[in-house]
Amino acid sequence: MDLALLIGVVAVVVIVSLPRLTAFAQRENEADAQRLVRRLAQLFDEDSLSSSPPRDTRALFERLPKAARRQFEDQTILEDGRLVLRHGYYFEFVRVPSFAGDTEGWMAVRAWPERAAPKGTPAYFGFSGNVVLSHSSLSPAPFGPDAPPQIRSPLPFDLQAHGWRSVNPLQGD
Repeated sequence: MDLALLIGVVAVVVIVSLPRLTAFAQRENEADAQRLVRRLAQLFDEDSLSSSPPRDTRALFERLPKAARRQFEDQTILEDGRLVLRHGYYFEFVRVPSFAGDTEGWMAVRAWPERAAPKGTPAYFGFSGNVVLSHSSLSPAPFGPDAPPQIRSPLPFDLQAHGWRSVNPLQGD
């Protein structure tokens, strides 16, 4: 009888706590993704990056100062460096053309969820240390290594028209 009561209490605690723990983990992964996008995008403000752009996401990540790399070192490198997977988010260095036929484009880093998640899980784009954008209702929702969020134009009015919103800097960045 006492064992059944104990099992019942544990079951109730797990049932009540699990959704909260899951929501907490999701919020932490989102904040972590936003933080890494911001740190990588800060590199775009350096003149040395423009003169010698990275070949892929791994090369961009390796340009972070050592202290910052240690903060984000528990990642998985995929597709020969094209993608970095960290805490449930993919990260990719891309160039976004600013007009049709633009061969250079704007350097950007994007992050999107690894798995299909509840509606409202944000994707991120960073264009510079001061411009990180978030979108939580893309359709279709981006997830998985082959479904990154797309941006047609990096121009502010186009981004806002398509639902991308600026993200305030995180505390402690």
